[in-house]
Amino acid sequence: MIPEPPGSWPPLPGAWAGPAPGFVDCVRIRLDDVGPAALAALRSSLATAERDRADRFVDPVDQARAVVGRGVLRRLLARDPRAPAAADIPLLSGPWGKPYTPGGPAFSLSHAGALVLLAFAADGHVGVDVEPAAAGEAWREVAGRLHPAEQAAVAASPDPARAFLSLWTRKEAMAKAAGIGLVGQPPAAWSVTDGPDMAPPVARWSVFELRPDAGHLAAAVASGPLALRGWSLDPGAI
Repeated sequence: MIPEPPGSWPPLPGAWAGPAPGFVDCVRIRLDDVGPAALAALRSSLATAERDRADRFVDPVDQARAVVGRGVLRRLLARDPRAPAAADIPLLSGPWGKPYTPGGPAFSLSHAGALVLLAFAADGHVGVDVEPAAAGEAWREVAGRLHPAEQAAVAASPDPARAFLSLWTRKEAMAKAAGIGLVGQPPAAWSVTDGPDMAPPVARWSVFELRPDAGHLAAAVASGPLALRGWSLDPGAI
């Protein structure tokens, strides 16, 4: 059972100071809304290594995505009154590269094209994934590497391309939430469909399908019985 996503993405409240217990907060940012001043401000929030990493991208869109994703993440984490300044927040990597900040909320980041999604939970585990809704035909090769139950679910759908994207975003988000990635546990080893091989073990997963805009599909996954809140953010306002 997949809970319904929010019907809209209202502006993130200025008083937002981190996710409240019992909720997953998903924040949507559009790169098209990021002007030069906002981009420069977000860049100033980055650690030196993050700025250097962003500068290695040749494509300006890739550079902006790297700056906006980490910059907004740091700015939002810094809203917690107990947190240090944005650039000083330690962002570490666990096994398989799962990022975290000691003592802070759980978070996850994903981007596709000009869209960036962030997900936050007060504790436990959280993962988010966003993909373009126009799958083309490339999905067919990836679908062949899924768990047999997932392959069957896609094949049985009247719209297999849409079914694949819905399933794939959930699978990516689940892998991020569990901290295993899709390298630590191959996609065929576990399933996001019902059955004995369903998902990496956690007491309970909350799974949400999202439609952040007309051109993308997304999913958020968190441990525990949580509700979902979806927000939009103008980077120039933080």
